[in-house]
Amino acid sequence: MGESYQVREDQAGVSARRPDRLVVRGKRQQRVARVERQRNPGNCPGLRRRNPGYDLREGYCNVGTSLCFLRLTLAAMAAPGLAQSASPNGVRTLNPPGAISTGGDTWSVGARAGDFIFVAGMQGVDPATNKLVEGDEARIRQAFLNLKLIAQSEGATLQDCVRITVYVSDLHRFAPLVSKVQAELWGKPPYPPRAMFEVQRLFDGDIVEIDSIFYAPTKK
Repeated sequence: MGESYQVREDQAGVSARRPDRLVVRGKRQQRVARVERQRNPGNCPGLRRRNPGYDLREGYCNVGTSLCFLRLTLAAMAAPGLAQSASPNGVRTLNPPGAISTGGDTWSVGARAGDFIFVAGMQGVDPATNKLVEGDEARIRQAFLNLKLIAQSEGATLQDCVRITVYVSDLHRFAPLVSKVQAELWGKPPYPPRAMFEVQRLFDGDIVEIDSIFYAPTKK
């Protein structure tokens, strides 16, 4: 897969690329070119053309190996349900299977920090279509189901929720629906602490967004 060079010789048997180096004639003629290529990878134009991100300090000229490693790395990053590497202090972002897509934007659906799970603001988006579901009550229920899925992926239940913040576009219209759906999903008290705000606008002109915090001790 690597690039190769043709070594030209003059009548005296001296390399045209390196006049100070003698080249052995015959089947072993390319050995000198291989050594030179390893010592001076910057002289490999094919490599620079096919793999601009190649580090010239490494001294390798195998484009196939580099591309293979890149493909494996990208595949691992794109694997569903794969959490990103933890921060220096152990904060780990979440991306469980079945969760809504972030669309490549600068946020994560959730994160674990110690014994707590922080879930991003969830809207009534159907994870299968990545579109808002129809109907006010159905959309509010879907928002709760979306945050429930992320919490469950880390071993938490709705009963482990320690804080909910609800944002609605019309407090008088949607607050009763939020309470109704919550009662259905939780089943019975106790319910978590909750704050609810009316906001001027939500993404996609939505009616509700809910962020939440759960307690789920790490298993030791």
